[in-house]
Amino acid sequence: MNFNNQSVLITGGSKGIGLAIAERFALEGANVFILARHQDELVSAYERLEALRTSPNQKFGWIKADVTNH
Repeated sequence: MNFNNQSVLITGGSKGIGLAIAERFALEGANVFILARHQDELVSAYERLEALRTSPNQKFGWIKADVTNH
């Protein structure tokens, strides 16, 4: 599939299955934003995504949040 210029937000994106999904979207050209509770893990995951950049226009970002906390 072509995900160029498409944006995705992945909860739990700092490790495990969430990070694997984020990496796959990054390789497919998507703009990838990850959300998780722990900032240090988010920063590490963000750096991994940056290394997978397929286009200079591709965007990545992270959000520190807990989806179980209203």
